[in-house]
Amino acid sequence: MGPLKITRLYKLWDQLRSSYWFLPTVIVALSIGLASLLIFADHRYPFDQTSRSSWLFLGTAESARVILSTIATAMITIVSLTFSMTIVVLTLASSQFGPRLIYNFMRDRNNQVALGVFLACFVFCILILRSVKSDVAGNFVPQLGTTAAMAFALFSVGTLIFFIHHIADSIHASRIIANVRNELELIVTRLMPERSGTGLSEETEWQRLMDMIDFSSMPIAARDRGILQAIEEAELLEWAQRHDLLIRLYHRPGAFVIRGTPLFEVYPRERVPVDQLVLLHDAFRFGNKRTLVQDIEFAFQQLVEIGVRALSPGINDPFTAMSCVEELGSGIALVAMRGSQPRIWRDTGGKPRILVKAVEFEGLADIAFNQIRQAGSRHVAVMIRMLEVIGDVASTLSDQQQRSVLRRHADAVHAAATQSARNKGDRADIDARFQQAVSQLGEINKADA
Repeated sequence: MGPLKITRLYKLWDQLRSSYWFLPTVIVALSIGLASLLIFADHRYPFDQTSRSSWLFLGTAESARVILSTIATAMITIVSLTFSMTIVVLTLASSQFGPRLIYNFMRDRNNQVALGVFLACFVFCILILRSVKSDVAGNFVPQLGTTAAMAFALFSVGTLIFFIHHIADSIHASRIIANVRNELELIVTRLMPERSGTGLSEETEWQRLMDMIDFSSMPIAARDRGILQAIEEAELLEWAQRHDLLIRLYHRPGAFVIRGTPLFEVYPRERVPVDQLVLLHDAFRFGNKRTLVQDIEFAFQQLVEIGVRALSPGINDPFTAMSCVEELGSGIALVAMRGSQPRIWRDTGGKPRILVKAVEFEGLADIAFNQIRQAGSRHVAVMIRMLEVIGDVASTLSDQQQRSVLRRHADAVHAAATQSARNKGDRADIDARFQQAVSQLGEINKADA
């Protein structure tokens, strides 16, 4: 019936996951609950001061205050250090790998957990410290709470060591590329169905429906502006089925939409309930940045951005660019195995209700190879690696049209590299890799024949 049925939940989860407040807030809330529970236990089941348990704190109220205040002070200092290191890493990532990669760093759960642990330890110590009493009204030393605070502090030290290691590892180029690759695989697997072999029949039906819509449809203008982050297809399908209408979408997630331009059209015009069109606008989720909720192209473009920046004169890192090319080739091969997104969404009865602009193999291949080819035409090693990757991907394909797309890119890479290479030996290497890629494509043609 189409891609996601719970798009709104995916978008909400993506917003929470990419925020630096949600997970730390949850951890702090848990620490507040734990502190309250331990204070209650200390009041309800006080330990005998003559006990000599090796693990329990049995000091005075004053020593408890000193320990708790020392830990709290240290934790708030570590929190400041954590913020400073995070800002430095975000700045480096933005300048070297591109500002759109900040989205991935914000989604890093390890950094969020580390920040949450430090804040939770601080809040925990403050709450336990507040319960300590040594005055005429009575004397109370939270033995369990103070002991737990000391254990919490030791755990926080371990977390700090892990955070320093992780923050240093997270700005390594190979780690960043691997993280983006993992996100790419997840979104392709989630949004692209397994190949069903019904492409020809869907193409025929798509063309028939498009011809039918062109005669009598009502275009609807966008009320909002910004990046289309997600489409709640369940709402659209329910509305179209209820009114027995067909909807054609002009944009897919990731596109920038200008307010007042056509967003979708509804067929047939004479049956459109104009007073209820506002319900359809609520199914389109806009924002100011691209996300990985439904935007497959964004995952590919993140790898492309890393590769293009690596090839810039200021960075000049062809090895990172070659790693990006390899991962892009892996992503293209995965897309070829999964098949194209469905362009026709159907209701529960199987009747076509929504026509969408689906992401296709050719478009993703253009995104993956065009910009890096243009930026790296003077880097012989990068061009040779592109030809090798194209040949490797070709060996996984069984579709003639997809092989034709790769052949077009192989020709473009070969032409750009040959034109830029001035050394005779470099041109010979480029020609050899090109012939190898063509041979791999040719072998598949013979096998199909």
